[in-house]
Amino acid sequence: MTDLKSIKLNSLYLAICVILFSCASDYNIIGTYVFDPTSSKRFFAEVPFQVDTLFLRKDSTYYSKFYGDGTYHIENNGVRGSNLVLTRKSSQFLFQIDEGANDRIKLMIVRDMNYYYRKLD
Repeated sequence: MTDLKSIKLNSLYLAICVILFSCASDYNIIGTYVFDPTSSKRFFAEVPFQVDTLFLRKDSTYYSKFYGDGTYHIENNGVRGSNLVLTRKSSQFLFQIDEGANDRIKLMIVRDMNYYYRKLD
């Protein structure tokens, strides 16, 4: 019985650790990001067709030539990761937050097409 209880506690501890470490924080998301298209063709309306810079500020506001001015927040989805949500007037844009092995954050626009903003600082 003690072994079963120990296994359950270890499993619970592991699950909590995975959830905590998979969630992005406001602190490490702040910064400057750049999008550099891999081709000149634009496949989706929500993807910039030229180089774009996205500034995420400490006060939860953002600026980009393509997306304009607005506010942002992070949606933590537990083990599924986190999303960055940009809000401008009545529009919202969703990016998957990818914190790679080299600790460089990528904001994925379209993962299958490898469209993303990469963090500069």
